[in-house]
Amino acid sequence: KRRGYSPLNFEFNYNYEVRNTHNILSLLIKKYKYSGGANGESFNEYYNIDIRESKLLKLGNLFKENSNYIDRINEEILELISKEPDKYFIGDNRFKTISSNQEFFIEDGNLIITFPKYSIAPGSTGIPTFKISLTDLDDILVDSYLVYKDYVYVNEEYEFSFSMPSSWEDKVKIVEKSDLEDYIIDEYEFDDIEFIVDFIYTPDNKIKEEAKLLSIIVLEKDEYDSLRRTLKNKLGELLGEKEDFVYLGKIYSNPYSSKSSEYTEFQLRSSDIQGRLDRLFEFIDEEDKDDDSKDKNKEKDKNKEKDKSNKDLDKYKWVSINGKRENLNKSMYKNENDNLMIPVAKVSRGLGYKVKWNPQNNTITLDGGKVATITINSKKYSTPNSTITLKDEAKIINGTTFVPVDFFKKLLELNVDINSEGMLNIYK
Repeated sequence: KRRGYSPLNFEFNYNYEVRNTHNILSLLIKKYKYSGGANGESFNEYYNIDIRESKLLKLGNLFKENSNYIDRINEEILELISKEPDKYFIGDNRFKTISSNQEFFIEDGNLIITFPKYSIAPGSTGIPTFKISLTDLDDILVDSYLVYKDYVYVNEEYEFSFSMPSSWEDKVKIVEKSDLEDYIIDEYEFDDIEFIVDFIYTPDNKIKEEAKLLSIIVLEKDEYDSLRRTLKNKLGELLGEKEDFVYLGKIYSNPYSSKSSEYTEFQLRSSDIQGRLDRLFEFIDEEDKDDDSKDKNKEKDKNKEKDKSNKDLDKYKWVSINGKRENLNKSMYKNENDNLMIPVAKVSRGLGYKVKWNPQNNTITLDGGKVATITINSKKYSTPNSTITLKDEAKIINGTTFVPVDFFKKLLELNVDINSEGMLNIYK
């Protein structure tokens, strides 16, 4: 301390956080120091470890040889910067490209790219970070992190997939793992279980707790064989077995009050898998892991499903409504997204609903809005309790309003399939 001067206060804080996604352990070392002046200095270090081989990973180790991962990641970062340009430098100091030694970490199925403070942004931005879903990069990753695509849950490590019913789409939600509402929860080495994945129903009423619809459980075969039959039955339905593992599916009972909307909704979601688990669950063959085979099989399955559900339906004016054959007068058609559009009034009246056109607000209501409200040229469809966004807008063509077939499946929660005559079949 010099005479006439105040003593300098030095500060140094050191902390760490751990992330564990699939087989990568990410360690975040967070440092802060203050040695005088107006502001302190924050800086981080990142270590990523392949826990299978106990080795440190560089960014390039995540991707296939000769892949264009740098260009792909650059594109993602530039797009994210374009959404908040005021937060980043322009001119010579602007972001140009990542490097092969770029700092990163993995969190909840996302690749987080980080930059030192002041490198591509002013201090007010903090430490620049960019979140990129590993699903978007799955085609160039060495190890697939894809757990969900085209409504199929895929687990490469235990070599199985599960086709989620389409009715789950708005109730088994896709959200960030950091939120309370996880749509799928993966747990490895949980109690005596090798692996378990839970599919979680999320009610609209935030006061109501979420509930498990289904768990898929993987047990070591020796462990399973040693259990008593009663315990095996309690664990769940046997879906299949391989040399080392046994796979089970457990469906849960409805936890909600029988008079609540959550009870009804849970029952519907649960009924979509009752007696169907063995068809929805599928093993991934070794050859399917090869990229070419995987793409080929996906395309084949996609085409097969498309042929099954939409074959020549745009040529038909006839549908089956609650088992009764009806002439639509105006034909169904497939739109630019190749999705089936249906005249809403004719089908809804056949189902017993009162249909009313409201020119003042450009809407159509079913039973005066007590069942559903359709807004023309909007992808949002409403019931008194919820609003669902579908992939296609309601359209008026030559005086007839058409809605996507998903309106009847997802909003009115009706059964929609193809009967033996190849006719669209809609029924309660």
